[in-house]
Amino acid sequence: VSRAQVVLAGADAISRDGVLNKVGTWTLAVCARDAGVPMYALAASVKIAPAKWRPAESALFEFTPLELFRGVLTEDGMLPP
Repeated sequence: VSRAQVVLAGADAISRDGVLNKVGTWTLAVCARDAGVPMYALAASVKIAPAKWRPAESALFEFTPLELFRGVLTEDGMLPP
């Protein structure tokens, strides 16, 4: 991560609090933050969840807080965290 210029991660769902994606996303986001490398989530706008949505617990997915991302990129452009 420290040699990267940017880190990109997919998103299975996006809420107003964070990104739901495969396990390992949170660790990658923390490493990017610590290395000073910007990280972005990539997702189609249909993956933006309703305001009161909360992700279900799963062994395959984890929730990464939006403050670890520089922004979310969709087909409509960049959404700020």
